[in-house]
Parts: sequence; C-alpha cells; structure tokens
Amino acid sequence: ELVFKARSDYYLYERQPVVETITFKFILDDNTKLMAMLNGDLDAYTFSSVESYYNLQDYSFDGTLMKGNGNASPLFLNAKSVPEFQIYEVRKAFNRFIDFNAINTILYDDMGLVQTSLWTVGSSGEVPWPEGFYYDEAEGLELMAQAGVDPKDFHFAAKIIDTSADFFVTIQGQLNKVGITMDVEPLEAEANFTFMMNGDYTITAGNSGYTDSKPYLPWTFILLPEHLIKEVWTDIYDPDLYATMCDTFYAMTSAATWDDMITNANALTDMLQRDYGAMPGLQKPYYAAFRKDIKNIIIITENHTLLWFYLYL
Repeated sequence: ELVFKARSDYYLYERQPVVETITFKFILDDNTKLMAMLNGDLDAYTFSSVESYYNLQDYSFDGTLMKGNGNASPLFLNAKSVPEFQIYEVRKAFNRFIDFNAINTILYDDMGLVQTSLWTVGSSGEVPWPEGFYYDEAEGLELMAQAGVDPKDFHFAAKIIDTSADFFVTIQGQLNKVGITMDVEPLEAEANFTFMMNGDYTITAGNSGYTDSKPYLPWTFILLPEHLIKEVWTDIYDPDLYATMCDTFYAMTSAATWDDMITNANALTDMLQRDYGAMPGLQKPYYAAFRKDIKNIIIITENHTLLWFYLYL
C-alpha cells in the first residue's frame, strides 16, 4: 500500500507526488494476493507464481505487469556432510544427472534462465562453461562406475527452505531415475539459516548478496572457514587447490583496480566450477504488478530489486 504526498519543491519537473509511506502486507496465498490486486486493495505486489502472471493477463489487468528474473541459484555440494562428494567423478556425475532445462519447463514454463556459470547470466562475475555443465545421464552413470560408487547406495537428505521445495522435489525425481535417493526435508527459514551457518547441510541452492557491481561479494560469505556460511569445501578433498583459492581471494579483496579484482574473482569461479565443487542452477522468473497510475517503475534486472523511492503518481 503506497501513500503519496505532494511537495511543491519536489525536484522532478512534473512536481508529482512522491512516496511518503509504504505499507507491506504479508499475504501468503498467491490467489488471495491476485484477487486483492484485481479488487484494488493493493497498489503493487511482487510475486513468483507463473499461474498468477497468466491469470492477471487473462483477467485483462489494466496496470503495469512486469517480468524479470531472480538471482543466481548455484548448487553447492557439501563434501564434509556427504563423503561421496569428496570424489571428483561423483561431483561431476551429479551435474550430469540434473536437467535444468526440464526443470525450467516444468516449474516456470520456460521463463527462467538456465545458468552455465555460478553467477547471474550476463553479469560481470559470470564465467560461462557450457562444455562443463550439461545434462547427460549415461555419462553420469559411467562416471559413477569409474568412481566405484553404486547410485543405489548413494543416499542423503537435503534440508531446505520451504520456498525452494518445488525446485528440490523436481531434482529429487531426476536423481531417483538413476537410483540416487535424495530426501527433501523443508525447514523454517530461521532453522535453515542456523543449519547453514553450522555447515550441517548437504546441498544448498542460492548465493549470498550478489550484485553485478560487486562480483567478489559472494566469496566474502562462503569461502574461508570464518565466513558466515561456508559453502566451498575444497579443503576437505584438495587442500592444495583450496590454498590457491584462498590466495586468489586475498588478491581479489586487496586489488587496487577493477581489472585486477575481476580477474581474481573470475579465477575463483573458474577453479570451483572446474572442480565441480558447485554447479550452476536456474534463475527463476519474478513478476511485479502495479496499478496503472503509478509511474517511474525501476527494477534492477540482475536480482529483481524494486527501487520503491523512485515511484510517483
């Protein structure tokens, strides 16, 4: 709910009203939000339901309807919690068993972005490696055989936030096809964060605070032992590579120029990707709807952040 107030000295030449108060209403049910928007009970809302996006079109919604994509959702494999992830061939095979194009079709009607790098598609931190990340079930089974790991004996649980349950359940079905059992156990958001901080998870999707202007930022959360959420576990199975990554991290954070910083940031991404310590995920679509008289709607494309303070009537 937006409350506007006119100001005679407002700097825009139109002297339009500006936002004075923004009231956020937390409505969990997608259909309830949709009807509230159509009935005029909401001024604006953001949502991720593909069905709601199509429903607004079907109801001839006369406001502004926008579609964008969310942030990157790389999958980090915890070699501390799952011993099989300490084996290179198993990590590589795991990537071959997940068909993100199929997930994009099933969950998002092909409106998401399938990544070929850990970070946001088209961003400065992206290091595309399509020849390394692709779906190939048969190749994955060959890799598992080389590693001496029987998929039928590969069993672990993914404890995840409720909001990502559909994504993980779809992955669960794909892994089941090759004999791997991944239980999906949803957690409350608060419990999930504690679980992550303690390093007790097995596999997780998402990144920490990525922005295109700060491609080094995720690494400051996930790499070193003292970091908030350690998601890089190369130290468990390749200490020499981990030492190189740490040296590269310090070179990145102490760089005096953008070029030096981005060179080291991209090198970190490349090392982790080629080691299959993490793999790309899927940027799901996000949507926003605004009543028709609201102007100057600006959304950062890389993470769908709405800049509320630019709005006016």
